[in-house]
Amino acid sequence: MLERIIKLETLFPEAKMGEQRNPGKEYQMLKKLAIQEKLVNLYHIEQYGLSLFLTFIKLQEDIDDSYAKLYVGKNFEALYKAKRKYQFNRHVDIIIPNEQSPDYQQFLSFLWNLKLHELKAFADYYANPNKTTATVFGDDQ
Repeated sequence: MLERIIKLETLFPEAKMGEQRNPGKEYQMLKKLAIQEKLVNLYHIEQYGLSLFLTFIKLQEDIDDSYAKLYVGKNFEALYKAKRKYQFNRHVDIIIPNEQSPDYQQFLSFLWNLKLHELKAFADYYANPNKTTATVFGDDQ
């Protein structure tokens, strides 16, 4: 085994075992782009529940990401339309305890328990971020 490591180190000196490389700016940019494309792809294949979950994770890391906020609104709007057409189960996973993380299970439970008018309120709120919360949720008095 040691002979193999030595042989590989002589053939590829840039891949020494003890060296740690810091990813460059290009890598960081590509990583961010890949995450954004994953959100878009999930949205386009109509996996709105998973797309929304990953969008919220993305927003936890970078709260000012306007691209992710846009997809929160799009996903809630699509979920509202799906629930209105009685097709919600096509776009949101069911809870499978042994196959999903507890966080994802809790998120799915939250989505499944939302009423139609609540989904519409979320969709309106995230589609129009300039409106006040009271106006969107019907609390204006």
